[in-house]
Amino acid sequence: GSGKRETGSGKRAPGTGYRVLASVIGKPRCPLATPIVKPDQRATGYDGTVAEGHAVARWGDALRELIGERVDRIEVPPRWRERAAHIDGSHLTRVHTHGKHLVLHFSSEWVVHTHAMQYGSWQIGPIGQELRKEARFARLRLTMEQHEAVFYHGPVMEVLSVEEFATHDRFHSLGPDLMHENFSSAVVH
Repeated sequence: GSGKRETGSGKRAPGTGYRVLASVIGKPRCPLATPIVKPDQRATGYDGTVAEGHAVARWGDALRELIGERVDRIEVPPRWRERAAHIDGSHLTRVHTHGKHLVLHFSSEWVVHTHAMQYGSWQIGPIGQELRKEARFARLRLTMEQHEAVFYHGPVMEVLSVEEFATHDRFHSLGPDLMHENFSSAVVH
């Protein structure tokens, strides 16, 4: 990295070691989603935090701001490159989260499914933003018309056709998600 640190208010979120940062695309950032990275953590790019459902929901909110934008470039690991070519030039049409799963739907009838597990994180911002981790840690990098979205360290990143995603057993067998506005406690009684 360049050695530059992220800028923010410098204030700590109450009861945490986390700095409150500036907004992502005009929305407040979750102070728990962006820790201060200690110098010994820079070598691996892993910042020591665990992604939880609330952080994934906030990443989803930030990614929804990109709906309608065209994908100008998609970078993925070699295993997914042939499939990812179907997404180039298409538009982001829908973003949804369920627990720690985050799913991006594109006008080309292809889907990107991610799961943060213990180590994954997203960075969403304007094109040309300074990456907060080294590019080699990116599992997915979407360059849109006006924004860029980077998924770091995510152990699960799949490029699937709409048909494949419709039969994705692991995703579609999940129970209710407490982070959704339409959640009803009646479904768990």
